[in-house]
Amino acid sequence: MVGRHQEGDKFWRRFRMRPSLFNRILEQVMNYDTYFQQRRDACGNLGLSTHQKLTVALRMIAYGTPADQIDENLRIAETTSIETLKIFCLTIHAIYGREYL
Repeated sequence: MVGRHQEGDKFWRRFRMRPSLFNRILEQVMNYDTYFQQRRDACGNLGLSTHQKLTVALRMIAYGTPADQIDENLRIAETTSIETLKIFCLTIHAIYGREYL
């Protein structure tokens, strides 16, 4: 059984932040822009989750992961990855820009 410390280390290696910070960013972007909220499409199928969209954006920013590689790992189309990154950057600037920039 994996302990909490080991789970935290694994999360840190993947995202380079604490889970509490990830969750705070996740909640704030979801509340700011409905793009990050999971919705159903016209056929009733669930779209991408907020976690998937945030993960895509953070991996592309943190590691320079190309959009086509995201498609292979997270099963998200290249165009959707690029769109998500653009919207994430605009959202982060709108939320945190005044305080941190």
